[in-house]
Amino acid sequence: MSLTYSVFTVMMPEFDVPESARLLKELGYDGVEWRVHNVPSIFPDQPDFWRGNRATIDIETIVHKAQEIRRICDDAGIQIMGWARMWATSCWMTWRNAWKRRS
Repeated sequence: MSLTYSVFTVMMPEFDVPESARLLKELGYDGVEWRVHNVPSIFPDQPDFWRGNRATIDIETIVHKAQEIRRICDDAGIQIMGWARMWATSCWMTWRNAWKRRS
């Protein structure tokens, strides 16, 4: 059994989705795990891992953009290994409390 090497896109904030897919393939990776989060309407001048990460898939539009992202990855020859949603503790607590109220 061979290993599949992939990267979580939180590690490459300065590259957008097509650039990330192409770059990862050029560097020899097999797959990508896309960061999924709210994307700001205005990006900061300097992207970083958590704010203004250009390789983040917007959680508000992921359903509509999934086929386009799949095509971008297929064209680059890279597999989508996962879609990762980063949850801060406050997000988890909000979700948990909402779930409890509905019961």
